[in-house]
Order: sequence, then C-alpha cells, then structure tokens
Amino acid sequence: MIEGIGKVGVVGLGVMGFDIAFLYAMKGFHTSVYDASKAVMESLTSRREQTLERLKRRNRKTFENYSCRLPTSRAYRKRI
Repeated sequence: MIEGIGKVGVVGLGVMGFDIAFLYAMKGFHTSVYDASKAVMESLTSRREQTLERLKRRNRKTFENYSCRLPTSRAYRKRI
C-alpha cells in the first residue's frame, strides 16, 4: 500500500471508473464509489463477480488473493 494513503474514492463507474475502483479494492484500499445512476450502483455486486470470474478464466489472480468486499448497506454509496 502507498504510504499515507488508505482510502480511495471513485466518482463515475463507467468501464474505467469501475476498473480503477476494483483494482484499488483488490490491493486492500478502503474504496468508496459513487455513480449518479441508481442502476449502476445496484449492479456493483454482479459487476464485481463478473470481473472476478473473468480473471479466473484468464488464470489471473483469484478472489482468495484479495480482500475485496462489497457491503450492501447503502443505496448510493458503496464500498467495494
């Protein structure tokens, strides 16, 4: 982890925003995300699972190597 940085925030969860947030979360950073679209925010869990499956198929890192979690407690602000 980069010294002095423990939290990351990403606004806008298009392809690039989601991937940036996902990578920081995989590396152990507390990652908060936001998108103006409720549908995008509600799809975070399935997008995370799809990304993990894609990485497994490509023999890349697996979920067990990372501490990426996505709580479901907030409607428009979620932590990956």
